[in-house]
Amino acid sequence: MLKIGIIGAGSIAHFHEEHITKIEDCKISAVCDIRLDAAQEMANRHGAEVYRDYQDLLKSDVDAVYICTPPHLHKEMTIAAAEAGKHIFVEKPLTLSYEDALAMKKAVDNAGVKCQVGYVVHYRPSEDTARRLFEDGQIGPLVAVWDLRMSDASFLTDAIGTYRDWLTDKNRSGGVLIECMTHEVAWLLSIGGEVESVYANISYSNPDKRITVDDNSWAMLNFKEGGVGILGTSWSNPLGVMNKGLIGVDGAMGIEGESVVVGARNSDSRQVIPGEPDEKLSKQAHFAKCIKENLPVRNPIGEAVYNLKIMLAMHESSETGQIVYID
Repeated sequence: MLKIGIIGAGSIAHFHEEHITKIEDCKISAVCDIRLDAAQEMANRHGAEVYRDYQDLLKSDVDAVYICTPPHLHKEMTIAAAEAGKHIFVEKPLTLSYEDALAMKKAVDNAGVKCQVGYVVHYRPSEDTARRLFEDGQIGPLVAVWDLRMSDASFLTDAIGTYRDWLTDKNRSGGVLIECMTHEVAWLLSIGGEVESVYANISYSNPDKRITVDDNSWAMLNFKEGGVGILGTSWSNPLGVMNKGLIGVDGAMGIEGESVVVGARNSDSRQVIPGEPDEKLSKQAHFAKCIKENLPVRNPIGEAVYNLKIMLAMHESSETGQIVYID
């Protein structure tokens, strides 16, 4: 039986809880939150122990922990979990500074534990299908890949004065790009690979002075192997836009709902391919499988470190108005 500890009993923890309970030979045996009532509520559903201090949870016999706390707390908790010999699933973003990310990776590497970061890149059927079709040469070498994800700011306003108000504070969440759109950056990188340079404009448009996070991020990434990535993200668009696609030398792909539409150059024909992940497991089930069978995890900490490096370069570019080259 794989014993799981949950650190942070907020909304994202409930999402993980739902999937963990479906995994055979896997049990939530400990829950920790400074809000003891929230921890107790979740623990009661599983007969789990309750903790207020995560250090006490790490002294228990759990095999792995899910770190579901605000980003500014991830470093200390991840390092402590690694040093305690626990496998780690840490929510995105990994952390808020590159130096902290490197320290976390060093601790994980030294401990020899599994560490998966909570990206959804390889678990969204249509996006993963598009990635695999591109890797198989379906549209030829990359010309451009784009990712537009926009919504309004209502959830920021709704978070004010609640346990989720950390979302509204840049020092705790990192802002729209780092906290939320890290998923989109991860998908762009899964297509284009390593980045040569970035140019970005990141702005604040929310009139509510209680909200200090940037809410718009627009960037262009030049990939080392050729092609460009275009990122458009916003928390100030009440119309809502979700749009992803790729252009290659030989054709193009667009993601439409749960399907990928593929068109060849100089052809009016279109092929609609149902989205399907290459492994029909939730990320929670995949993490458990990797622990049980000693397999490498998806979205490992090294990828998350690089992802953060690119996002921080975008912030630097926006602040300086200059192209930032990635070493």
